[in-house]
Amino acid sequence: MRCLALSVVLFVATGAALAVPDETPRPARIERTLTDGVFVRPLYGVYRHCGGACLKSGELTWYCFAKQSCSLSCATAPPQMKCATP
Repeated sequence: MRCLALSVVLFVATGAALAVPDETPRPARIERTLTDGVFVRPLYGVYRHCGGACLKSGELTWYCFAKQSCSLSCATAPPQMKCATP
């Protein structure tokens, strides 16, 4: 009888220990850093040709690195042509 009671207590304690979630921290939200666009085509390396249009400025073009995404903000004067890292 003691052996049965001891095994039940150990079983319950093991189940309770496994039910507690690990205290693993969540990865922090990675902020996308913005860099200024380049207006002259780079000679070396892979690049991305970006373009957009604002009402007052018209058609705009700039270059970013291949793995960056293009970002255009027409809310400022002059418009901000940026490259965002993923």
